[in-house]
Amino acid sequence: MTLQKACRIFSMIAIPLLLLGCKNAEKNNTKLLIEEVSDASEKNCINTIINTDATLGKIRNEAPRLLSLSEAIDNYIFGIEAMDFKNCPGAFEAAFLDHKEAWAAIKEVTDKYPQLRGEMHDLFDQLEKTENGERFKELLADIWSTWEKVERAMSQF
Repeated sequence: MTLQKACRIFSMIAIPLLLLGCKNAEKNNTKLLIEEVSDASEKNCINTIINTDATLGKIRNEAPRLLSLSEAIDNYIFGIEAMDFKNCPGAFEAAFLDHKEAWAAIKEVTDKYPQLRGEMHDLFDQLEKTENGERFKELLADIWSTWEKVERAMSQF
């Protein structure tokens, strides 16, 4: 086989492979770009949810000065339900919704004390000393536990 024939055979094999490689590289680059946009969108969603929650949390903490603790919690839960998790990662959304449910569960105790008024954490200290204190502590521990899950889900992004 002459060198010229060998070069022709090589080019007939190499050029299509090279073009195929370029097409695959282009697909991979497009896939990476889509993943980057998706990651940025997920990070933006997480940041929006966390910032909104911070605002809602401040309101929730001060609202029991005028409303019952259960009403303040209901308003906080309503705010969470109004959040748009559409672009958030599924694990983050699931953790956050578990956190919302933990807040709803604590009303088992707060509903029994509609007359209490003051800053939420001060009221929590008072509730820990009531006849329902042990149950309240369990429910409060669940709130903290579910928030830790939210933080773990956030740290993945």
